[in-house]
Amino acid sequence: MTSATCATRSSARSAGTKRTFVVKNRYIKALLYVGLALASTAALASHICWIDHVKRDKGTFKVYFSDRADLSVRLRKPGRPDQDYIYVRGALKSMSYEASGTGRREFTYVADSLIVENGDRVALRQGAHDHCILEIQESGIDVQALNTLPMQNPQAVHEFVEPDLP
Repeated sequence: MTSATCATRSSARSAGTKRTFVVKNRYIKALLYVGLALASTAALASHICWIDHVKRDKGTFKVYFSDRADLSVRLRKPGRPDQDYIYVRGALKSMSYEASGTGRREFTYVADSLIVENGDRVALRQGAHDHCILEIQESGIDVQALNTLPMQNPQAVHEFVEPDLP
C-alpha cells in the first residue's frame, strides 16, 4: 500500500465517512449465518434455563430467574391441578382466563421468585424452540434444557442446580 493510499484512507475516516465490514469469502459468510441461527436464547442467558439463583427456604426452594427472561411457566404439583404463570422482567405473574368466556387472559403479580418443593415439576418455555424441565428434589433442582432450533438435531443439556449457601 502506498503512502498516498494510506493518506486517502485516513483522511476519509477523519471526514466522518461510514466504514462497513464486508465478508468476501462465501464459506466464512455461510458459517457466520449458521452460527447466528443456531445461537439459542437459552445460551444467551446467564445460567441454564434462565435460572439466576436458587435459595432454600424451610423445606421449599425459591427459584429466581434472570431479569432478561420472558418465560411461560407451568408448575405441576403431585395431586393438584397445573398452575400457569408468566415471568416477565423480574416479576412472576399468575395467568387466569376471564370468567366471562371472552378468552381474555388476566395476569396478577405473585412474587419475584417461583416457590417449589420436593416432587414438583416445572416446564419453562421461551419462544417456540427453547424448553426446560425442572424436577425438584430434596437436595436441589434437576434441570434439562432442550433447544429445538436445529430441527434435525435438537440439543439437550442436563445440569443439577444446588441452592445458594445461606
